[in-house]
Amino acid sequence: MLAFEGPELPAPIAERLASAPAAGITLFRFLNVDTPAQVRELAASIQRAAARFDAGAGPVLVAADQEGGQFLALGDGPTPFPGAMALGATGDETLVFDKQ
Repeated sequence: MLAFEGPELPAPIAERLASAPAAGITLFRFLNVDTPAQVRELAASIQRAAARFDAGAGPVLVAADQEGGQFLALGDGPTPFPGAMALGATGDETLVFDKQ
């Protein structure tokens, strides 16, 4: 997993993705996140750079440093979802599949 500082994909990281396979990229709230739209564009730029290496490969994993609880890795803009501990505390395992 690669990581970097800044809200845009730096040229050296883009070149690295284009020249060799990578397991993915980890985004951190205080390093990479401004708004949901910015994160969406950042993720798209990561996919475009990786596709230059192997256009037939699947998408690169874009992960967030999400630990649950009060910390929301992608900022305050996206919809917050309960963490695994909160879902487990309900005793209703069907909630993990609930899409509403």
